[in-house]
Amino acid sequence: MARDLQPKIIALPYALQKGALVLLPSTAPGAQKPKPAPQQGDDKALAPATAQHLRFQYNPESITRNRTGAWEPRKNQKVTAKDKQQQSNLRGGGLFSKAETIAMKLIFDATELLLRGEGDEGKLGVLPELGVLERIAIAEPPKDGAGGKKNPKAGDKLTALNPREVLLVLGSRAFPVIITSMNITEKRFAPDLTPLRAEVDLQMQILEATEAVGNQAITAAYDLLLASRAANARKALEPSVTMDVLAELLQQQMPSDKDIGG
Repeated sequence: MARDLQPKIIALPYALQKGALVLLPSTAPGAQKPKPAPQQGDDKALAPATAQHLRFQYNPESITRNRTGAWEPRKNQKVTAKDKQQQSNLRGGGLFSKAETIAMKLIFDATELLLRGEGDEGKLGVLPELGVLERIAIAEPPKDGAGGKKNPKAGDKLTALNPREVLLVLGSRAFPVIITSMNITEKRFAPDLTPLRAEVDLQMQILEATEAVGNQAITAAYDLLLASRAANARKALEPSVTMDVLAELLQQQMPSDKDIGG
């Protein structure tokens, strides 16, 4: 049975839709084969054959999305020796952009669950929720024989990890992401120092279809995200003048040779 951290002291006249992180099935060979139900403490609990999700207890107050890029002009290949000395002799260029990122703060609080005294669930505080996020963020090391070292020595370079791909669900939007940064602040504790409240600052990177080759769930989610953005954009755009009319308007605004010379 899933844990219930939803507050019940204040009853709202409507149910709020909560955001969630959906853990996608592993794309490793054989991951789609049926597996026995994981037991408590089993590390494979987060690599099921079907998707699982961690629902937000409280929706974030703000969501920050960012995308940056750099414009790099491309030099004209067919230039004379004289032209090569002119730095302004450029034709076109390319925009090299970084992947879109999303940042938010999640809050989990098990105080009310502990006060309700429902079995041993409250005694765990928010450790189960933090455990899910920690396992996603830490990711999995490569298997032996797949480029990883079983017993790395001090001074060795960091081993590349396989990040866990998840869907960030915010209402009607679903972003395929990986967690790139996580900061946990534990703010309230039980007498045995079990955290009862935690604030988690997450930074995630959106996975584009080319960044998750072979993962059909990621590709489908990204394609759906693009289609949804295009559909929403069409509702905000209005028809404008034709290019011929626009050119004529621009021509009227440009100063004539007489105005420049006078």
